[in-house]
Parts: sequence; structure tokens; C-alpha cells
Amino acid sequence: MKLLWIEKMQGVIEAKVPFVVHDLAGYYEVTISRRPHYCDRGDWMIYVDACGRAAAMSGFDGSDGFPRYFFGTEEEAKAQMETWADRRANVVKEPVMTL
Repeated sequence: MKLLWIEKMQGVIEAKVPFVVHDLAGYYEVTISRRPHYCDRGDWMIYVDACGRAAAMSGFDGSDGFPRYFFGTEEEAKAQMETWADRRANVVKEPVMTL
């Protein structure tokens, strides 16, 4: 699933991933931010929040393991989150919704 990434500020990008649970809409807000060059836990910090009317029923919880650290390029970090979104059962695959 290809996400629409928007640069919020230098080093911070965001995508919204729509999902539906019991006819209620929500979205995952995925934020990837660059970590300082001296950090040894990863080049990127990835956060995900469930938002909207269906947030409480999204199946998203602490066991999903966010925030996450990620080593590699920005494109690799984006690809990992696109794979994560693709594997979520409740994510709207097509058509892409405007939130």
C-alpha cells in the first residue's frame, strides 16, 4: 500500500491511513521523524496513533510496539510503515479516503 507522505517540517513526515471498524471511520496517524546523528538506537523514530470515531475499536494497542526506532534511509522507513499498514486487517485499501 503506497501512502501519501507529507513533510510537516524538516525531518518530520506524516501519513494518514484510513480504517473502518463496525461502519465507523478512523485513521492511523503515522509520523516518522529524524533522530539526531549521535543517537545509536536508530536513524528514525516512528510513532503511530489511532484517531477518529473508531480509534478505541481499532485493535491498535501497546503491543504494536510504538514508538519504534529504525535504522536506514527515509525511503526504507516509509516502506516498512507501508507494509505495516498493508497488513492491518481494518485498513481501507481502496479507494483512498481524503481525511
